[in-house]
Amino acid sequence: MQLSHWAKMAKMHWEEFLPNYYSSLQKQGILEQELEKAGEKAADMMGDLMEGGMRHNEAEEIVLPQFIFLTPEKDQMALKKYN
Repeated sequence: MQLSHWAKMAKMHWEEFLPNYYSSLQKQGILEQELEKAGEKAADMMGDLMEGGMRHNEAEEIVLPQFIFLTPEKDQMALKKYN
């Protein structure tokens, strides 16, 4: 399956910053589905916000943390703090 642009971004972020979540989705066999679902939600919201008059970069600031750049797992935040 070829991942969309947004799904690829989510994959890189989730793999690095949410390894437990990423691994769990992978073991369940639903990783690609969840990545694409996040990508679709991000694309839809981006479109809605931009149709409402927001600029691309403003819309990204709202959308990316909600669907793509999810909050890192606690152990990952601690590792990044000291590296």
